[in-house]
Amino acid sequence: MKRAAAVAAATAALFATPAGSPTAAGRPVTIDSYGFWSLTRLGYGPLVLKENPKTAKSQVAIPFRLPPGAKEGPGHWYVIHLHFRVEVRPDSLPGEFNVAADTDRRTCASIIFTVVKKGRQRIVTSDALGLVNGVERIRGPQLVREIRFENFLVTHGIRPGPNVLTFELTSNAIPMVREVRIFADSGIELARGGPPNVAVAATVREHTVHAGETFHLDVSLTRRSGLAIPRVVLRIHAPAGTIGGAMVRRLRWGSRAHARISFRLRALQAGRVPLAVRADTNGFPSDQLVLYVDRSRR
Repeated sequence: MKRAAAVAAATAALFATPAGSPTAAGRPVTIDSYGFWSLTRLGYGPLVLKENPKTAKSQVAIPFRLPPGAKEGPGHWYVIHLHFRVEVRPDSLPGEFNVAADTDRRTCASIIFTVVKKGRQRIVTSDALGLVNGVERIRGPQLVREIRFENFLVTHGIRPGPNVLTFELTSNAIPMVREVRIFADSGIELARGGPPNVAVAATVREHTVHAGETFHLDVSLTRRSGLAIPRVVLRIHAPAGTIGGAMVRRLRWGSRAHARISFRLRALQAGRVPLAVRADTNGFPSDQLVLYVDRSRR
């Protein structure tokens, strides 16, 4: 059994190609100060994962060290930054594949791709969930995708001394993926700020809204504490058939404490309409209000 496991691990490693390796033949780099520790800073270059036709899994491991007493909590937060490009084969079979990262076998990143056939075309959906940017879902015919993902490392994936950051590609059908290239600006950040704490407030700009007319829903976001949020998705929820227009907006936020965005919507019928606005970030903060729609002016 041990020999079979060793052979499987060696086979998986054959399909992971590191473009760089630690400069010294000995000790891995120690993450011992605040800031961003990219693969380059850890002594590596970009990495390439290719499909393994024997096990449907390929992975590459990046050893690193943490100082004595290292743990995750207030003032010491470890964040994975994953930047990669995936190329789906034009002749891909329908199915799912997963690009993931873990530290010491504790998953901290998982981006699931679903491929379906639509005639001669492949439609690819990527689905990611993290404590920084929340839910990120992209669907379309593009076979080449560049993804940036941030999330906090799992508490039990951090320990003093030797640690291992592992990148992995798994799939439930072959062939699907031509390659996954993990860029050298991926890595681990040691930050003072923890998971973001965000407040959402929504107001209707117009004093009176009539059925059949447009109105504006103004949304303000406040980051009370925690890490900056590079981008956030906002979603409006309302009973079916009551509101029309784009109910999902993406906002580039960054390091600002406050951000604002407006939705241009249409009231489809008169009456009382409960609305909820949710931000797809840590804790899924939201705000709720009731819109009273008057009858049409006609």
